[in-house]
Amino acid sequence: MIPALADAGVDALIVSDPGMIRLIQTLTPNLPLHLSTQTNTTNIEAVRFWRDQGVQRIILARELNLKEVGEIATAVPEMELELFVHGAMCMAYSGRCYLSAFRNHRNANQAIAVNLAAGNIYFTKQ
Repeated sequence: MIPALADAGVDALIVSDPGMIRLIQTLTPNLPLHLSTQTNTTNIEAVRFWRDQGVQRIILARELNLKEVGEIATAVPEMELELFVHGAMCMAYSGRCYLSAFRNHRNANQAIAVNLAAGNIYFTKQ
């Protein structure tokens, strides 16, 4: 399927799993790879690591502030950086929206996660 995507002319693949990065690079070495926010890339050394793995763009962790993003951009100017710019932060682990998947059966990996911050969520101690 990966070669078929490349043949279809996709611009890039967004990936988060190192094994998939390796497989994609083996099957379609010229297909650009963009690293998902789910990898939780938060610092300069992590950006350098992923660059060295052949990633062309990194969608940085949502937790970073503008100063931190600027420091990364200055330190690794050859790396394309992408950001989520919106007001809500879902309760997640490394960008994986588990509450949305659990409560609404809508998965972030399918681009259908629901922002639960606007809903009524109650936690009780058992």
